[in-house]
Amino acid sequence: MVLVFVAALLKTLQLFYEDSEQMQFEATLERLDRSISSLVAEHVAKGDLQGLAAYRHTNPMQLLGSENHNYLGEFSQGTQTIAPASWYFNRTYRQLSYQLRDASSAKQGGRQTGEISFELRLKYQDSNQNEHYDRGVDHVSGLALEPVLPYQWTTP
Repeated sequence: MVLVFVAALLKTLQLFYEDSEQMQFEATLERLDRSISSLVAEHVAKGDLQGLAAYRHTNPMQLLGSENHNYLGEFSQGTQTIAPASWYFNRTYRQLSYQLRDASSAKQGGRQTGEISFELRLKYQDSNQNEHYDRGVDHVSGLALEPVLPYQWTTP
């Protein structure tokens, strides 16, 4: 009876631990989205939406007014072992990535890769339809932090 209770308690604690990771992850994304929205609003107020092009593929953590407690910094691909439950900016791919505590707790692009990655992308109307931004040709409408591939948490 005691073993059943202990097993149930451990399972509950594990679920709580996994839920807290997801909540911290989402809270960081919300802070980043607010910072990006403020930056876009500044550029709208100045009449300088084209100026947002300078921010595409940059490190969005630099937009936060304060340090994020689990942000480790910028690293080139393969040069650093990343601690679980940590954010870092991958200089090689120009992506902000989150290293999961447990690789099985989320999937990105349908695969359990152990991390979830995002890019700071410019929003624009591709006037000449060449699939990349051309200053002076394409109309900029904003900036957004978007997942590199769709992701999904797999924990209940």
